Amino acid sequence: MKPDGPVIEKALFGSPCGQCIFEKDYTSYESFAATLIRRLIERIGIKPRYPTPTIGKHLDPDDDAKFLHIPPPDRADTDATKLWVGRLTDILHNPGRQYLCSAVMDRLVPTHDPLRYDDRRIDAARWTFYTAVWTLRRS
Repeated sequence: MKPDGPVIEKALFGSPCGQCIFEKDYTSYESFAATLIRRLIERIGIKPRYPTPTIGKHLDPDDDAKFLHIPPPDRADTDATKLWVGRLTDILHNPGRQYLCSAVMDRLVPTHDPLRYDDRRIDAARWTFYTAVWTLRRS
């Protein structure tokens, strides 16, 4: 562990280790990350009175957040693509889901292929989103 701490040649963490991580043994990730976070907290000097991060499974707060983990349908399946784009634009139009807007925009207009989905609903949803942000910043 570098740069400011001691160099550890070999360490036993119970189940996690670099070899387990290299071999993609996903059961070892949580305890390995917990060990690294604990050491980082000690090194930085965060006092125990502050909340410390916990390791565990992420739980999505709602169905829309869960939907964002679903991969996009195949481009050849136009009906499924229209349904998928429709669901994402509905999320953008929902004011209660503003925390998802950035992730939705990344899926609708990916930086590596911004013209991937040819659907007018995307432009309408983007316009609604940007005008809402602009209105909030002006007030």
